[in-house]
Amino acid sequence: SFFFNDTATTEIYTLSLHDALPIYLWAPENNNLLTMFQSPHLILSTLLMILILILSFFALEKNKIKYSLTAGILALILFQFHPFHVPTIFGVLSIYVLINFIINKKINFNYIKHLLILFFLSFPAILYYILLEQFDFVTRIRTYQNVCLTPSWWVTLFSYGFILVLAIFAIYKIVSQNKLNNINIFLIVWLVVHFSLLYSPFYFQRRLMQGLQIPMILLAVIGLKYKIGRASCRERV
Repeated sequence: SFFFNDTATTEIYTLSLHDALPIYLWAPENNNLLTMFQSPHLILSTLLMILILILSFFALEKNKIKYSLTAGILALILFQFHPFHVPTIFGVLSIYVLINFIINKKINFNYIKHLLILFFLSFPAILYYILLEQFDFVTRIRTYQNVCLTPSWWVTLFSYGFILVLAIFAIYKIVSQNKLNNINIFLIVWLVVHFSLLYSPFYFQRRLMQGLQIPMILLAVIGLKYKIGRASCRERV
């Protein structure tokens, strides 16, 4: 199918030199700077993904249909030329909504409404690629050849370096100090779900790295703020 490729094997991929090098040296999806230098295609797709997630968050929080309608139209545009972001966008938003239901101990049907608006507006582009892969021989062959698996987990962790460390520190401080407001929850869900997709059963795992640095950097800034604040307190003492 379009999203799963049973013929892909990790044995051939792990023999490559890439599996021993930090990802930021060779994968434009992993590094925002490489993304900007690589092609306008990646720049536009990253921008649209960020806008879709932000507008969807506003739609959920403010219960304004104009945000979900705009997000749906942008998703339709994005999925027409870069459908690899479908799992990321719907995965992040679905998990965020589910966690919100659990925390509030009730189902917010307005949240479901906005998710459905996003889904139905963008569905024609998703359906197009599914049908194209099923009935177009050339597209099917290109799909089987388009294998982009994520390197070993230790290479991935090493590649993100101190940004990931600061992001994890921020999550620890947010949870331990009970500062789980909706924005913080959304950023944490975005990072965790997005990172988890790197080792999902999709054959285009590495392409899912695109945009992962956004929530990671935002959380890293929060973590750095905690570090600076603690250092200032020590100096005063």
